[in-house]
Amino acid sequence: MCEAVEYRKHESKKAEEKETTNEINMSNISLGLKVLLQTLKVKMISDKKEVSVRIILDSVSQRLYILKSLAEEMGYIPVKTKETLVNSLFGGVKSDKFEHTCYQIRLRSLENNFACNFEALDQLTICNDVTLVNAGPWMKKLQEMNVTLTDVGEKSQPVQILIGADLFGKFLTGQRRVLACGLVAIETLSGKVPEHRVTSSNVMLVTSLFVKELDISDLWKLDSIGIKDPTEKLSKKEQEDLTKEHFLQTVSYNDDKRYEVHRPWLDNYAPLPDNLELAIRRLESATKKLLHENLYDAYEGIFLEWLHEGIIEEVPVDEVNLSGNYLPHRPVLKEISSTPIRPVFDASA
Repeated sequence: MCEAVEYRKHESKKAEEKETTNEINMSNISLGLKVLLQTLKVKMISDKKEVSVRIILDSVSQRLYILKSLAEEMGYIPVKTKETLVNSLFGGVKSDKFEHTCYQIRLRSLENNFACNFEALDQLTICNDVTLVNAGPWMKKLQEMNVTLTDVGEKSQPVQILIGADLFGKFLTGQRRVLACGLVAIETLSGKVPEHRVTSSNVMLVTSLFVKELDISDLWKLDSIGIKDPTEKLSKKEQEDLTKEHFLQTVSYNDDKRYEVHRPWLDNYAPLPDNLELAIRRLESATKKLLHENLYDAYEGIFLEWLHEGIIEEVPVDEVNLSGNYLPHRPVLKEISSTPIRPVFDASA
């Protein structure tokens, strides 16, 4: 028998076994608890039409959202300029930057006893499938309490509106009904919504695991922490050319006989966090140290000189509470220098 042929057969068999292993899907089916989310149905109205829509209440979302397709279908007109947001997801994952259009939407309860207007941001998809409240022993108990749920049935439609924390509290009346099975019916201005979990031996929890062999290139595709494939980065020469082009396009000579150039901001990068509280704490610590060493006046004089020369400017009062990124500073002492005290900024804070 030829050893080379036997070796190729052995390698072929190993490749087949490897290919088969990569296609394995594992499923785990077990009985458990069913958690009902806070959903309800209301009417959405506009000058063109009136439709029944499905709402989900989410107290951990900071904004109110509407499906982009629904806003266009209703003929709503944008009321503000577009907002660019980055969503922080479960597990600390951050999404890419997305532009959202703001609409003024009009809602009304199914019984026509409540109506309201809200501002909502558009979103292509709000969430995946959210099951309806199926028939169960709790339905009879709710009927005995004269409680009617609006989001019930067998055929589910996608969630079209998300009520976030900015309006969550205003949407609730404070009334609730608690069933022995653990279900809690919370009253809103547009109807009752279910909350909590119910024990059921008829409910199946299905967990699926898809096994995929790791691609080595995935190891350095960690864009969120700045690690990228070296082949995707610009070469040093290309970076120098882009920097030079940016300088030539933005440099100018102002009225104070100074040259000005725009900062070379990075493209497609997540916005910097608002660190105002951190900057204030750093400033208080630095001020305490300066007062203790009798250097406060000298340190302040440097900033007053910069302010007089136009190097820095004071933040307007109406912009103090706006979100932004601040550069904390601290004094550095060097007695043998011509400037014994000088500010040093911390851009990594």
